[in-house]
Amino acid sequence: GLITWAAAHPDVMQVTSLASIGCGIVRDGDLDIAPAVAARCRQTMTTDLPALLETSPPDVIVVFVSLIDAGPRTWTVAEGSIPSTDPRYVERLDASYDDFVRRTLAATSAQILWLTPTPPADWFFGRVSIDYPLEWWDAENAAIRRADLDSRVHVADLGAWMTARERTGSHEIGR
Repeated sequence: GLITWAAAHPDVMQVTSLASIGCGIVRDGDLDIAPAVAARCRQTMTTDLPALLETSPPDVIVVFVSLIDAGPRTWTVAEGSIPSTDPRYVERLDASYDDFVRRTLAATSAQILWLTPTPPADWFFGRVSIDYPLEWWDAENAAIRRADLDSRVHVADLGAWMTARERTGSHEIGR
């Protein structure tokens, strides 16, 4: 949507995407993801994003992270795998999100628009909602709202927007 629109209107907007499937803001803890994905995520967050902020300062940064920061993680063997609803996870999620916001705001004068993830509808992903209970997304969304630390950080409820579109039957952007 946005990237395609910007390409058709380069006089109005330029968009650079660092979207990377399987990447989140939380950089520590073990996940069951392929080593190549983990390496790509580290590259994106520790090298690519800071370089882009320095060389092509944006006006707006759109952040969207879903499942990867909502699912269980293992930080220590003693703790084992803990879900995002566990207070220990919440503390680490908050710290990671706060750190991301502070580092990003320090590197640029841009506004941050952080979209809250919405869990997939059963009709779309079916079994995913069984493996990833709604409470995990609720925990991540709460952490995003707590990371709204500055007047340059804006949180948009993507789930509410999508629900409104379903109710009205409108799939037009901006309506």
